Amino acid sequence: IDWLLFDVGSKTLGVVEGLKIAKRNGHRRIILEIDSMEVANMLSSNAKFGEHRLCREAHKFMNKE
Repeated sequence: IDWLLFDVGSKTLGVVEGLKIAKRNGHRRIILEIDSMEVANMLSSNAKFGEHRLCREAHKFMNKE
């Protein structure tokens, strides 16, 4: 379980950093593609991992227009 949490956390960090770069470069609408079903589910739903700091940060970028 620790390995899974580390893997999900590192992939989520990659998503957050990518969203930050896109925002800095002026992109307002992006298509996010990720090969991790765990991270995709986490980002598309607040139910399971909504309290995870990286998930909240990703949602902050995803919900801005």
